[in-house]
Amino acid sequence: MLFRLLLAAAFAGFASAAVAAPPEYRDVDRLIDRAVGLPSLPTAPPADLTAPEPAAAPAAPPLAIEVTSARPAPDKAMVPGAPRPLRIAVANRGTAPQARVKVVVRVEGARIEPGPGWRLDGTVALAEIATLAPGARTTLALTVRSAEVPAGVAAAGRALVDARAEGQPPAATEFAWTIRDCPGAYRAALLEVRAGALAEMRAALAEMRKGDPALPQGLRFLPPREAIRGAAGDPARLAAAIAGRRGGDPELSRSPLDYTAERIILELDHYMNQRAVPTLCTGASVVVNAYRKAFTPVENRLALIRTQAAKARVAEGDAAGDLAARARRAAVDAGLVAADAPEAASPLATLAAARAALSPDSRPDPAAAAALSAIEVEAWLTVAEAGASRVSRAFAATLDGILAAHDASCTCAP
Repeated sequence: MLFRLLLAAAFAGFASAAVAAPPEYRDVDRLIDRAVGLPSLPTAPPADLTAPEPAAAPAAPPLAIEVTSARPAPDKAMVPGAPRPLRIAVANRGTAPQARVKVVVRVEGARIEPGPGWRLDGTVALAEIATLAPGARTTLALTVRSAEVPAGVAAAGRALVDARAEGQPPAATEFAWTIRDCPGAYRAALLEVRAGALAEMRAALAEMRKGDPALPQGLRFLPPREAIRGAAGDPARLAAAIAGRRGGDPELSRSPLDYTAERIILELDHYMNQRAVPTLCTGASVVVNAYRKAFTPVENRLALIRTQAAKARVAEGDAAGDLAARARRAAVDAGLVAADAPEAASPLATLAAARAALSPDSRPDPAAAAALSAIEVEAWLTVAEAGASRVSRAFAATLDGILAAHDASCTCAP
């Protein structure tokens, strides 16, 4: 190589100096090749060095497969054990008839229930189409049944289908769907509502019927006669009834309201605790609307308690401060509680202490007695109002919880 480079340099200088040199001496490569005894190389590559032609793509299979399922909709999950009818269409898109077309179906997350024309070989379904003319199409029906999955767990089901004719490449496709135990998930969610909102509703209603043993019983300061007459006396009369049951409502403890409330709680409890059968996911809105309507008499009574409590507050609207402060101030003004006495635990406790300070045969000043009575009416109705609101909230939370659980869990095909 070094020798060749030296010769190239020498002949290059010679060619530039000899202006009248023959044309062949201007071709430096040829001069070098002659000097070293090599034949001249061709200026173009030989024909056999050209790039090979790309290989022809393999012919597409003449068969085409399409798998569909009319019901349930493909985008809907299926409950475990539910059947899914499949329609397997095999078409000949070629130009020649296809004979003895073998159709093979394998499944994952399901089991096959073959119908007419199918043969089951273990977990594989086999069918054969005797002949399929060009442009012809035939459809095979096959049912698969989804496998069992745990509640709250989603799994996939798949049908893998291929078809092949003698001497032809196979055609293949698949059909997939989701398997979810919607009734099981719904029941699990209902049990949470049962242990939460429904249990709270049961406890709140029991307290509204029986009252609180820790509260005093009866009014300590009777309202003046004029305060219990007519519609204006409704709050005072209701407060007297509630005080007699230590904060409980006598109407909720007797028929028909007690029966209605208990029956609704019992039926809701049974509904939420039933087995996770496929039909559990049906009719939740109908169930909720039925119980909401059935509970209306009880809810009307609870609303009445809240209305009377609001009336009692309006009557005391000119007084400043909260109920506990007003009860203490009225007791101090009546001379029944010392100004430096420790604060009581509640307005009712303050009023009980004030009444205990009176001798059995003594009565407070009429104006002071009226003020103490008005505060006591408001205090008892406030207790009942809190209980009524507690029941209403728990009932609403129970029904809302049922609907929310249904919407979140019951997403499978019917």
